[in-house]
Parts: sequence; C-alpha cells; structure tokens
Amino acid sequence: MDRHSRMYTCISLFSLLMFLFITVPVGASTLQVNALVVDPTTPATVYAGTYGDGILKSTDGGDTWSERSTGLTNRRITTLAIDPVTPTTIYAGTDRGRGPSEKGGIFKSIDGGATWTRSTDLPESTSQSLAIDPATPTTLYNGTIGNGLFKSLDGG
Repeated sequence: MDRHSRMYTCISLFSLLMFLFITVPVGASTLQVNALVVDPTTPATVYAGTYGDGILKSTDGGDTWSERSTGLTNRRITTLAIDPVTPTTIYAGTDRGRGPSEKGGIFKSIDGGATWTRSTDLPESTSQSLAIDPATPTTLYNGTIGNGLFKSLDGG
C-alpha cells in the first residue's frame, strides 16, 4: 500500500466517523445523541444530550441511564458543557424553539442535571457549540447557527 492509499484510508475512516450517530440504548429503543460530557472529577458520571428526548445521565460509566430533563422546555439538545471547577453545573444548548411554550437557547443546571432553567442572558437561537473558560468558569461561549458567537461573563 503506497503513501496515498494509506492517507485516503485514514481520511475515509475519519469522514465516516464524522457522520455516524451515537446511540444510547434506553429500554427497547435507541436515541439520537448529539452531545456527551464526562464529569472531570467523577469519570463514571456521563451526560448525554439527545435530539428530542432531553438529557440522560449515567453514574456507572454508561451501563445504565436515567432521564434528567426537569425544567427543559426544549428537549432537542445540540451541545453540552460541564463546569471544570464545579461539575454539578452543566449547560445544555438547544435547537431554536418551535413556539411560545418551547423556548430554545441555553439551559443551566446547578444540581447535576436534576433541574434546568433557561438562561435569559443569551439570546434564543440554535446553539451549535458551548465552551467554558477553564480559568474563569463563569465565562461561557455559545456558538450559534446563523446568529454568531455570544459570550456570557456571569455563567449564562
């Protein structure tokens, strides 16, 4: 196999992995998972953001999952971020809302995902990516689809 064939194989494998959906078995069904975060202090705690079914939490490294969506008015999760200093603080970015009762944007949990509140500091839009400044965890960045980049200095 020449150098170009090896390169093509690596690129093809990478491209394939980019388009695969991750599925998490829950009962007899599978879900579309868009985001995963691991608690940096307790690696067996994992959060999964699903498209349409809210947020799931595992405390045993992914063997079992429970729903953690209380307070989410939008269950189409597009991205997650976990505070590196206070890992019970988690942010969930969502798809744009589909009506007055379903607001999109950023939701925040300060109790390990048990309850969620919608951030009013950041505008409603489809969140594509979230990042927390590791040196100043109250600084949150939100990359959106079509509305640009937003920064919150007070934790969302």
